[in-house]
Amino acid sequence: MLKKLLLGLLILIGLLFLFAKIITPSQPLAANCAPGECGSNEYVCQYGTMCCTGGGCPSYYCTSNGCTFFTFNGVSGCWGCIRSSYSCNCVCDRWLNIGRIRICIHYRCQTCYTPCDWQWCGNAYRTGGTCRYCSGVTSCSWGGTIGAPACSQANGLLGSYYRDNPVGGDRFDGGLKIVRNDATVNFNWGSDSPGAGLCGDNFSAKWTGYVNIPSSGTWTFYTNGSDGMIVEVEGAPGAWTTVVSDWSDHAARESSGTMALTTGWYGIRVSYYENTTNPAIAQLSYSGPGVAKQIVPQASLRTCTTPCSLTAPGNPNVTAVTSTSAQLNWTAGAGGTKQLLRLDDDQNDVLNGCPGGVGTGSGKCLLADDNVPSGQSSYGTGSILTAGTRYYWRVVEYKDASCHSDFGAGVTPSFVTRAEAWLQVTGGDVFANHMVTLRVAPTGQNSRWMILARGSITGTSQAGWVAQFYPERNFDLSLNTPLSAPSYLDLWKNLGQGKATAFAGADLPGASGVYLISGNKTLGNVISLAGNRKLLIFVNGDLTVNAEILVPADSAIAFIASGKIRFAKNLTGGASGIDTVGGIFVAGGEINTAYDKASPDEVTDKLELEGSLISLSDTLLLDRNLSFADNLTTPAESVTLSAKYYVLLRSLLGRPKFFWQEVPAGY
Repeated sequence: MLKKLLLGLLILIGLLFLFAKIITPSQPLAANCAPGECGSNEYVCQYGTMCCTGGGCPSYYCTSNGCTFFTFNGVSGCWGCIRSSYSCNCVCDRWLNIGRIRICIHYRCQTCYTPCDWQWCGNAYRTGGTCRYCSGVTSCSWGGTIGAPACSQANGLLGSYYRDNPVGGDRFDGGLKIVRNDATVNFNWGSDSPGAGLCGDNFSAKWTGYVNIPSSGTWTFYTNGSDGMIVEVEGAPGAWTTVVSDWSDHAARESSGTMALTTGWYGIRVSYYENTTNPAIAQLSYSGPGVAKQIVPQASLRTCTTPCSLTAPGNPNVTAVTSTSAQLNWTAGAGGTKQLLRLDDDQNDVLNGCPGGVGTGSGKCLLADDNVPSGQSSYGTGSILTAGTRYYWRVVEYKDASCHSDFGAGVTPSFVTRAEAWLQVTGGDVFANHMVTLRVAPTGQNSRWMILARGSITGTSQAGWVAQFYPERNFDLSLNTPLSAPSYLDLWKNLGQGKATAFAGADLPGASGVYLISGNKTLGNVISLAGNRKLLIFVNGDLTVNAEILVPADSAIAFIASGKIRFAKNLTGGASGIDTVGGIFVAGGEINTAYDKASPDEVTDKLELEGSLISLSDTLLLDRNLSFADNLTTPAESVTLSAKYYVLLRSLLGRPKFFWQEVPAGY
């Protein structure tokens, strides 16, 4: 009998070990989960040996009633309690008395049980959520804060990972922990850490670099993130656009945004943070013309710079500068798809690329052209400039937002527009079938008498005289008729005929009187008139003045020419940039104050004329021109008629009012 009992016990023990092997987990259970080993979205269960999520703990249940899932004798599974019953604690509740003998005829007893004999009673099944066995080792350890290393060029994006302080909404504020090159942004960390030095929660990341857009059109960028993600694209140098913004705590979800882009490389920034609630996921995708939605591939990403091979423009210079325009010239660069041109009087706006576009004020430029053809090497500004102003300019050989080159770092060539030469008249008249420019004089007056011109008069008289067109007052000088004035013959008959003495000398007569020079006359030597001389000289031809005519205070001279009167641009005898001439000059034809000037912008001496300039029937050309800077403050011609001419020439001219006030007042 004893042998049979021992054999049965051995069979039972074998069966128990067989069933235990069937349901024993492949990984042994740890005694306890380490502190912090379970993530923020997990809870500890199964007697502190598992980290679980979802539908409840335990994550196993038993099919047999009365069975419980637990570990017994090192074996996990479904176990039931088997007990043997017996009577105990009996008390007699019915007695029989026979004489003196008392006999118990009925006992009341309790039912008692032997201790549990745990028996295997059924299979275990998983249900709800997920569970994992603890390793007993804490999985998170924050590393020390590091400095940002130099960018390492590669295909992909530069990933910078930070710890976030758990208090408040700030990100990237707990120190930089990891910097590495990531091939793509395509991560599903779950509750794990992105890498050594970070924990699975309260971290953030920034991916920076460049993305290649292979075709022009509208592109869509997608984020799949838990928690927040932001995508920014640099559409133009320094101009960042937020394309996707999903910056909040949430389970993994997709967000998207669109942007119109042309073929090329663009700067890109992706920001991400993981809080404590959801598994960490960060994914960046795109789609566009000819490209189906996909994770942005490694080949389309660059960490530090884009593939860029350009030849920069060079040799900037400026020609054809006027008061309102200029031509910009340079040696064209190569390798770009177009050129950008900027011009303004604010150097900083030009250096910064004029982000405000065309206009006035901070950040804007007078000229901003984004479509200058590649290879072009000159550009006319048009008449948009202001006289006497310094302008800065810049040309950029442009391929894309990250591939462009200009004259050099901080190089902005400049030029100054021409300040128009202007006329100063004090005490006398200027009559011309031409245009006259007046400018406010820095000191004194620019005009103290009437200025008349057949064409336009720029500026006004500071003394209050009305400068106007004559006589129809049309801006177009061809629509205005010349002044009604006496002719050369009229003046000859009234002032010279029968009075003049013929003169054919090299210079001028030395004695007072009326003289006639037949034919053209050129004065090539400095004329220094003697004291107390009064001369009226008729020239039956053209008079050319190539040297100064110096007239002392007690002398006076007047010229009346049938043809032109012309002054050289720089007279012999002139000093310190000033030519001095005395006399009244009346011409039947044109008067030109700088007949030999080679170009409109050529710099000449200033002409200081004590007398008058009167063209009877043609044009007065005020052609003197000073440097740009001097034109801002100094008149190119200054005409002053002093009172001595009214007194000294009275006997020769008869009616000086003609020369003193207005045409034809003397007749």
